[in-house]
Amino acid sequence: MGDERTYSEAEIGAALHCVEAGQREDPAVTPWALFSHLEGRCSCNGTPAPAPTPVQPVLVPEEDPPAPLGSIGLLADPMPMPRARARIAGKWPKVWVQFYEPKESLKRQEAFGDLWRRLEVPVEPAGRPLEMRAWFIFLRPGYHYGTGRNAGVVKPQHLHTRPGKGGGVSKDPAGGEHPTGGDVDNLLKLVKDGLSGAAYEDDGDVAIATGEKLYTDQAGVDSPRTVVEIWPLA
Repeated sequence: MGDERTYSEAEIGAALHCVEAGQREDPAVTPWALFSHLEGRCSCNGTPAPAPTPVQPVLVPEEDPPAPLGSIGLLADPMPMPRARARIAGKWPKVWVQFYEPKESLKRQEAFGDLWRRLEVPVEPAGRPLEMRAWFIFLRPGYHYGTGRNAGVVKPQHLHTRPGKGGGVSKDPAGGEHPTGGDVDNLLKLVKDGLSGAAYEDDGDVAIATGEKLYTDQAGVDSPRTVVEIWPLA
């Protein structure tokens, strides 16, 4: 089989360089003969094999992190969407029942819409899926706090308590009364309706809606509020 000694990678590279340069004229030359130039019998005129080209890393550009379309915070007690109220309309004997939405609920919806319009963000067209994230932040009820030397300190058993379904009332230092909770679905519904026509054309395009209830100390703020973000979905 001819020369059967072991060749290094550099030697093999030099031999392949001769082949690429057209020095292999006889197709019958055996693979072992390709390396005969190592003993000075190659007609490649002593041209050294080129150094291997280093592999350059492919840099993939980083995508910009996603950002919300807008974010607002309404400094007021979170308000759930109330049930529609009924009233009798017409005169006897032609009377009927009408359902209407309380004025305080309509005013709160208008407040959310007005806040969003101040961002001067274009209204999202119908058909584009969106995500709503909302945080409903309440004042703690008084019984969560200690008394005497522990006044203003949350009792250990209430540190991780979250606002419930509502019905309770907490008082601020000025004597004002505040709700202590509410149903998260109804809280979200009022916000969704309030932002319809301001953040998006149709609240049906809100494909994901998440709401979290917190107390002020858990959120790191000193007053009740509702914070809302609208995100585009890919």
